[in-house]
Amino acid sequence: MTEMDGGENAPGKTGIREEASQDKKSRQENDWRFRLGLRIILERNRKSLSQKELAHRLGISRQHLSRIEHGKSSCSVKLLRAIAGELEMDLCLLMRKE
Repeated sequence: MTEMDGGENAPGKTGIREEASQDKKSRQENDWRFRLGLRIILERNRKSLSQKELAHRLGISRQHLSRIEHGKSSCSVKLLRAIAGELEMDLCLLMRKE
């Protein structure tokens, strides 16, 4: 069977559902990264820390921190712990979904 006669490779509802599910997961991950970045920015500003200063304390580049803060880059749990520590925040609060 071919796509034309409804064979295995024919596009169908299953493929559309899988794509929609992947899109939703991607949006959720991007939303989570964006909210995480905002929390980092807000707390960093409350502590009167520049990106440069916080990045230096974390041992990363200012550009990497900027990408994390703007939701364009993910980071390791180890780095998240370090960020929470430098901002004197509980890791759970930093990572919460809301």
